[in-house]
Amino acid sequence: MKGSGDYEEYGSDSPDPRKLLQGEFDSIQMPVEFVQRSGAVFGDVLDTSSAILFLISERLLNTLESKRLSGWGRFNVKITKKNGEHITGYHGLCITGRSGPIDLSKSTRMEKRFVHDGPISNFYIGLSVRPDQWDGSDFFLPQGHFGIFISKRAAEVLINGEFSNLFLQDATKIEIDEVTAQVISRRSSALS
Repeated sequence: MKGSGDYEEYGSDSPDPRKLLQGEFDSIQMPVEFVQRSGAVFGDVLDTSSAILFLISERLLNTLESKRLSGWGRFNVKITKKNGEHITGYHGLCITGRSGPIDLSKSTRMEKRFVHDGPISNFYIGLSVRPDQWDGSDFFLPQGHFGIFISKRAAEVLINGEFSNLFLQDATKIEIDEVTAQVISRRSSALS
């Protein structure tokens, strides 16, 4: 999932975005406050200063609820525009669904050369998780990873909803470089 615009949490004591994403609110004061930093379009999905945290519109929230998609939750937010005006109708998105770690054994390995006569770089195409380690939720976080994965059903609902500022990427087509693959593999090994 990806949105547009940029909204950052207030102050240096801002809550840990990983805890917000995972729905761990015990030590977090609500509402979480965000201030607009850039962008002019208030679409259905708003980016925050954290690459893993998104704010969603009331319209998107209502669709997730009415379609009974699982594995997600929300938290209260207060959004202030650059001019000091408050924006309503948005919620923080948290992901409660879980799976085991990303499994690179099903990825396709590929070599690329970016510059003529330059070194060959290894890439992996496709990210997946083992079905027997997935809780079956429509929205989920692989263990040790903060990228949001969604089910095919959730993808269909989001695509059919024509939500603005929403970008979905097919996990089977994601390309990662050798260094990223090594980080994922180390995390997976450490979690096993």
